[in-house]
Amino acid sequence: MYRSAPSLSSLLAERLGPLGFAEVAPDDERKASGVLALYRRKTWSTNRGVVLAAPTTPDLRAYVETMRASAGGFLGSSWWNQLGLQVVLEVAGPPPPSTELDRYVDKVNTQGILVQSVFAYDRTTRQSTSARTWGQVFTGRFQDAIQGALDALAR
Repeated sequence: MYRSAPSLSSLLAERLGPLGFAEVAPDDERKASGVLALYRRKTWSTNRGVVLAAPTTPDLRAYVETMRASAGGFLGSSWWNQLGLQVVLEVAGPPPPSTELDRYVDKVNTQGILVQSVFAYDRTTRQSTSARTWGQVFTGRFQDAIQGALDALAR
């Protein structure tokens, strides 16, 4: 008997859950825009979200900006507890180089929704690339969990 390979969304839930993340069901509007799964961690000191999506446009930079602009509404963000966003993109074809993804993450804290990392994953080749911004003290372990899920799929 064969078991099917785990999905990226199930691996993310498995690795992010112990870190305090809860899965949030995407609404119809998010699903139409390519969002496959959402995860949220909100405590008195941190507010983090993870978006797993299969972009509906080839312009990944614009897609990440759309996720940033709308994430506060469905993952929660306020002036007091701003949202740090990790974006995981399932792409068709080779993932963009990390140098390109680096242009999508925020370098300056604007006190708004902050894109802290972007991961790109090709389902066919199981290759992935990523870029992270500063702030690894608090968010690095969450980003490591995402990378761990991607690495598990690559095996």
